[in-house]
Amino acid sequence: MKNIRQLVLACALALVGTAAYAAPITLNFDDVPDETLLNTAYSGLGVTFNATASVFLGGGGVISQPNFASGSGSFSTPLDIVFDNYGNSISAFNVTNSSFTLSAYDANWTLLGSGSTSDFGPTGFVSLSNIGQIKYARFTSDSLFGIDDLSFDAVEAADVPEPATLASLMLGLGLIGGLRRRKQG
Repeated sequence: MKNIRQLVLACALALVGTAAYAAPITLNFDDVPDETLLNTAYSGLGVTFNATASVFLGGGGVISQPNFASGSGSFSTPLDIVFDNYGNSISAFNVTNSSFTLSAYDANWTLLGSGSTSDFGPTGFVSLSNIGQIKYARFTSDSLFGIDDLSFDAVEAADVPEPATLASLMLGLGLIGGLRRRKQG
């Protein structure tokens, strides 16, 4: 009976897997032309933006010249980000002479954490990490704002067993347990 318990435990642990995070990705927005909508510009990297998010030609506060991102052409609309897979960290630089707040949320839009900066340029950095599985991020400000060098990581797609595979495994374990009991009885 002890061996069957160990077998069941080993099978369960094999199915549960651990999260593997990909190397951080940094978007400096310089590969997208000025005044381009961002919504799906980086979808190949597993990230999409709200419909009005755009790239703009930067000024002195841009970390990696020449472009930066903002929520809209008014520079005051929230900048929303959706990750295809869950992330573990997100960070960005403030490129305007005003403050902004970065908030991270799980798949249910439950706040995981937030951070703010009123500095801009190299000292205007906000970073959130190890706060849970980030599915959404939102940059907001009471004034005009923009971000540059957005960095994030994402969980690599895990191998999730199909229902038929799980059913076969459970049937096999049940048969082993039945045979074991029959042999003992």
